[in-house]
Parts: sequence; C-alpha cells; structure tokens
Amino acid sequence: MMVTEIGYSNIEQAKKAGVPESQIMQVAGQTEIIAAVEGGRADAGASGYLLSRSAAGKSGGKLEVTDPDAMPGQLRTG
Repeated sequence: MMVTEIGYSNIEQAKKAGVPESQIMQVAGQTEIIAAVEGGRADAGASGYLLSRSAAGKSGGKLEVTDPDAMPGQLRTG
C-alpha cells in the first residue's frame, strides 16, 4: 500500500507505473502520510522530497527517504 496526499501528482504517476488504485491510500497531509507508514497501514509514502527528508531525520531511524534522482525516469517529476 502506498500513501500520499489527496490531489498530489504522485497518484497519477503511481497508476501509470502500474500501481492499482486499490493500493493507493489518499490522506489529508504530510502528518497523515507519516502516521500511516509508521503505523503499518502503508508500506511507503509519496510526498515532497524536502518534507520527507525532514520527517525522516526526525523519526529516529523509523523512516528513510529514497533519492529522487535514483528513481526510474517515468516516475520523476519536473
């Protein structure tokens, strides 16, 4: 299960990459994304890199961030 914020472009990008809509959880914001991953309700969260990096840094090692430059070309934004 992937979690991201409602309205984020990550939703359409995930669908294009083959993630079924039933495996995409949409929540209100960054706090809810983190809570879903930390609580085990989602395997991964998709959010802005800088916000994610900040949250991971404060998580005491519970969260990690993937380098967006290491992602496959079709998933990159901007």
